[in-house]
Amino acid sequence: MDTCNDAEPRANAVDEPLPSVVMSNTTPSPTGASPQTSNALEKDFACGRVMGDTLSSALDLYYSARYAIASPRLLQTHFSSKLRAGSRYRGTQTSDQQRYNVEVMVKSIDMSESFICGYLKIEGHIARTSSVDYSLSGIGLTPEHATLTTYFEGEIIGSKYTFQTRHESWGASEKDDLKHWGHFASWRPLARQAKKNNFHYKHSEAREHIYMRWKEKFLVPDHRVKEISGASFEGFYYICFNQVAGIINGIYYHSKTDTNQNNRVQNLDLDWVPDSGCYAAMEFR
Repeated sequence: MDTCNDAEPRANAVDEPLPSVVMSNTTPSPTGASPQTSNALEKDFACGRVMGDTLSSALDLYYSARYAIASPRLLQTHFSSKLRAGSRYRGTQTSDQQRYNVEVMVKSIDMSESFICGYLKIEGHIARTSSVDYSLSGIGLTPEHATLTTYFEGEIIGSKYTFQTRHESWGASEKDDLKHWGHFASWRPLARQAKKNNFHYKHSEAREHIYMRWKEKFLVPDHRVKEISGASFEGFYYICFNQVAGIINGIYYHSKTDTNQNNRVQNLDLDWVPDSGCYAAMEFR
């Protein structure tokens, strides 16, 4: 049954402003705002007038009106429609003549802490066994594991983290940082400023390119597995994300790899997977 017939066509209904809600400082009624406001919002949702990036804000307004819940989110969980909890990216990682399929799924983003985490899955077959491979997420798939999935955590460069890696155990020096960030053409104009210890990439969420470091923590599903024969995930990724195009470019760094195989660069190239603006989110109040 179609319950969305209006007296007049509304071709641009999605862009129309939602009904305003005035929140009172007094104790709210069990149903929040007036029934008219809640009913109007319910009809907009049912008729598909609120879609895409507008949906999150609209849902905040709806629950604020109906259940007297404060509308501001406890956690800011997305930069854009292409970088948020639930976003997926598919592509390849290459090293020398070898290429492997990679899929990344973002599980959580906390903008206030400049934090991101998710899963990285790589699948393929060993094309060369004559040398030791140090990158689990590069060409380090073993004969026993055609597919490997790791859990990673990342630092988003901005107000909290600089372009300089501050983790001694990761093994990257300032020279290594400049060398690997320099692989990204969009970063090169920042090179001189990035050398300064107090330089922060401000307002990163409003820029076309977002920079991150991703560090794999353990294998999935068994987090107790810290290493696997023929592979290691002791290194990390330098990441450049174009949030307009939805493209991720990455360079894998491992101190042993860079020391022993100076000409070997492992490139990560991923594209955002369209999701029609739909993703799962849960927040406890």
